[in-house]
Amino acid sequence: MNPIAFNIFGIDIYWYGIIIALALVCAITLAYFIFKYRGLSKDTPFELILWLFPPAIIGARLYFLIFNGGPWGWKSFAIWDGGIAIYGAILGGALGAVLYCIIRKQSFLEIADVTVPCVVLGQGIGRIGCYCSGCCYGEEVTNSALHFFPVAIQIGDTWHWATMIYESFFDILICIALYFIVRKITNKGFVLASYMILYGIVRAIIEGFRGESLMLGSIRVSQLLSIIVIIAGIALMIYIFIRDGKKINLSSQNTRIKMVNNVEIDESKIKEVVNMSNNSKTQINNKLNKNHSTKNENINEEKKDTTVPVDNENMLVKDIKTEEE
Repeated sequence: MNPIAFNIFGIDIYWYGIIIALALVCAITLAYFIFKYRGLSKDTPFELILWLFPPAIIGARLYFLIFNGGPWGWKSFAIWDGGIAIYGAILGGALGAVLYCIIRKQSFLEIADVTVPCVVLGQGIGRIGCYCSGCCYGEEVTNSALHFFPVAIQIGDTWHWATMIYESFFDILICIALYFIVRKITNKGFVLASYMILYGIVRAIIEGFRGESLMLGSIRVSQLLSIIVIIAGIALMIYIFIRDGKKINLSSQNTRIKMVNNVEIDESKIKEVVNMSNNSKTQINNKLNKNHSTKNENINEEKKDTTVPVDNENMLVKDIKTEEE
């Protein structure tokens, strides 16, 4: 596949750049809906991207340069020639998120929970850009029965494992899983821990098929880092269970989380309090009406007791007349 999409005024526009831009738009769009669902400001994703994107690009390039051994000098800035790594972008973006949370006085785990589904969606779409550029493919496939897409991809005259397609597929599956988790589970850090475990497993397995991995001696750097990420994710999950009393906090179908002065408020709890308040008002009104009704009945009874029956009154008048005669 031709990596150049088109040419404008003598400038080549690459498919990779177009797809990365598409991935960014899709990630921000998803973030808009997730942040809205969690009751966070709709402007937060747009503000957050300004904190995450620059350090992510720097981290992606530095990661590649360090483990690739260059190129250094002015060529180290030539990212348009290729040479960036997703793990470096994740680490750089995480650093940007930490700085954002410190300055804005936000909870890092809370921000990470609503951000990682968008990040992994961007990763999944971005891997399609790798396919268009003909990079990040796997080792050569020698079995001719497997020489078909999407199992393998042809590079020149040889067929290689289509590892970029594998990762794209599983990243999108992870995104779907995290989207449902972020809507159903409210334990802070649970979504982040799930991402670390799931993506770490996927990347560690797929990295074993890669044909152009960054190496640290005889060790695939990204595979080693994936194992570390899995362990860290499991440790975070254990911490969450201990912190929250070994409970998974499930939200109801219509539950949403609102933020008031940086404090999480469950809308279902708000509705419950409002309903209790309304019920209390109804009970008070019923009691007042009952008391008023009872009081009226007592008054009527008193009036009834002090009233002289008509027959008795006539007899009394008759007796008086008889005495006068």
